[in-house]
Amino acid sequence: MLTDEQLMTTESVATLLNCTPFMVRQYIRAGQLGAFKLGSGKNARYRISHTHVSDFLQRRESRPVAA
Repeated sequence: MLTDEQLMTTESVATLLNCTPFMVRQYIRAGQLGAFKLGSGKNARYRISHTHVSDFLQRRESRPVAA
């Protein structure tokens, strides 16, 4: 169910995660970061909720560190 939560672009999420918009799209395509896809083909755009970003960060923080 959608709430009044504001959605972010891949560019704004990249700024939050200190990475590139390309990496954000890679995380989305790999199923690691949830997003809403608007459009199709070359004109497709993604919008990401704060909840999706928060969940993504929690999962990354809970990963075991390689020795």
